[in-house]
Amino acid sequence: MSALCLSIGLPNASDSDQLLNQSCVITLKIKNHPQYGPQNEVKGYGPLQQPMMQQAPQQQAMAAHTPPFNQPGQQAGW
Repeated sequence: MSALCLSIGLPNASDSDQLLNQSCVITLKIKNHPQYGPQNEVKGYGPLQQPMMQQAPQQQAMAAHTPPFNQPGQQAGW
């Protein structure tokens, strides 16, 4: 339970209600139980990375950057 709380950024959670609607990455391993068939086994928890939408402004800023050789007043091209 401690690893799960750490992965969602609530290391001091004191109530299971604090875990509701939180996101994290769970690593699973599928093991084949002889009697019951394939089953998931939790191998670890990790923080959810930022969604791509939050990274887009940085990428747009990089794309909007004009290289020094294309600055106004200079010849364009190679």
